[in-house]
Amino acid sequence: MSAHDLHTVNTESTLDSCPRCGGKGSPKQDGFGNAQVECAGCGATGPFSDSVVEAVAGWNTRHPTGCVFCGCDLDADGECNECGAE
Repeated sequence: MSAHDLHTVNTESTLDSCPRCGGKGSPKQDGFGNAQVECAGCGATGPFSDSVVEAVAGWNTRHPTGCVFCGCDLDADGECNECGAE
């Protein structure tokens, strides 16, 4: 990840508010190169991505009724088929 990527995603105008609670998202990256956005208010996360820029894009395109933990669609019972969250 370049310094340009970090600068781009750290601007408040880049990240949409959390679809669950309206809180502020924050991009995170682990030591293995996986990136995702996490809400400071409720802990909801966007999908894992290969870069912070992709993680922000995934966070910003999540449907408000999708899984708040992995970003996948929920089934008819309101459960996530990917991570099992309700």
